[in-house]
Amino acid sequence: PNLNFSAATNLKEYSSMTYNGMNLLIVPKDSGSFSIDSLDLTGVNALMLTIGWQVASKAGFGFDVRLDSPEGKKIGEAVLKGGLSSPAEGGIGGTILSFKIEPVTDGKFHDLYIVSKGADPKESSTIALQSIRLVSE
Repeated sequence: PNLNFSAATNLKEYSSMTYNGMNLLIVPKDSGSFSIDSLDLTGVNALMLTIGWQVASKAGFGFDVRLDSPEGKKIGEAVLKGGLSSPAEGGIGGTILSFKIEPVTDGKFHDLYIVSKGADPKESSTIALQSIRLVSE
């Protein structure tokens, strides 16, 4: 299922905004995290994060998927590489980051934390998370 960022909590350095009716999370230049709480992750083995921008990141960002806290067990990770193409003036560019995640088999509900770290705190572009999707294959 697609998860709505209006349900995101525990925002640390992230900010939220609405654009064209979508709830977006603005990724901090340095490091930050947020959670989506009380999820049943049984059978989920991948996560897809849709990311958008008006100007692509030059340095890139790393993202970890963790359980129950920003320092919790890491169950997946992915990197948004720097230097992807920027859209034409006034356009929106983007990509989908796919994370393989370690199966969670305890049958309990968990808070899912996304923890990000920018490769360069002086990054000039602003990137936004548009959607997150849990995938069961």
